[in-house]
Amino acid sequence: MPSERMEAMRVAVAGGTGLIGKLVVRELGAAGHEPVVLARAQGVDLVSGDGLPARLAGCEEIIDV
Repeated sequence: MPSERMEAMRVAVAGGTGLIGKLVVRELGAAGHEPVVLARAQGVDLVSGDGLPARLAGCEEIIDV
């Protein structure tokens, strides 16, 4: 049975700088995906939405940790 290979995705991770979020980001990268951390340090404010459209551009999925 041929193995199906999933194509790499750009995945936004809200909470990607936290304890669990860092692990999620690491695993996404190890699996060949492009994690995009949504955090104030990257200029994103999830409450006001500032910087969010630019960081979400091209993302296919969002994970909120």
